Amino acid sequence: MDMPDFRLDGKVAIVTGSNRGLGAGIALALAGAGANVVLVDRVSDHFPSLSNEIRAMGGEALAVSTDITQEDQVMAMVAKAMERCGQIDILVNNAGIVHRVPAVETTLEHWQQTLSVNLTGTFLCGREVGKAMIPKRNGKIVNIVSINSSVARPNLSAYGASKAGVMQLTRCWALEWAPFQINVNGVAPSFV
Repeated sequence: MDMPDFRLDGKVAIVTGSNRGLGAGIALALAGAGANVVLVDRVSDHFPSLSNEIRAMGGEALAVSTDITQEDQVMAMVAKAMERCGQIDILVNNAGIVHRVPAVETTLEHWQQTLSVNLTGTFLCGREVGKAMIPKRNGKIVNIVSINSSVARPNLSAYGASKAGVMQLTRCWALEWAPFQINVNGVAPSFV
């Protein structure tokens, strides 16, 4: 995917949840604009073919199997990205999970899993990447927050609560990191 008017040559982008779907599409779009991409997902079965597509575009791809709910794995992923790429310019917090069930049928396990992946995982990735961006005083963070961060829908109480939390986290980071020239934005797509 070539985008001649939008170039990211020499930039390094981390994309969570990039094994398939929206995350894979984001990774390919960034690579098409010239970025080198760090592919991050708990499941990594599509990483070899996605990495080959990125390399065919002339970019570099680093695939790191990571459970973003685990602090030690997120720290190791960011350390590996810094070691191999030397910098992190962009973070796209895309990884997410949804359980579509009525509130009275939402188990504590589903509730905790949804908040752990969607909110805590986003927090951990942003915090660790923020540590790498602040000293160089530059960076872009994009959080995928979902339309459900502000629009209520039945059977999505855990998902909606988690994405509303991500929206507020986005606002807080945007204010806190603006003095370091780090732009933090949320993108709220509908169903993909």
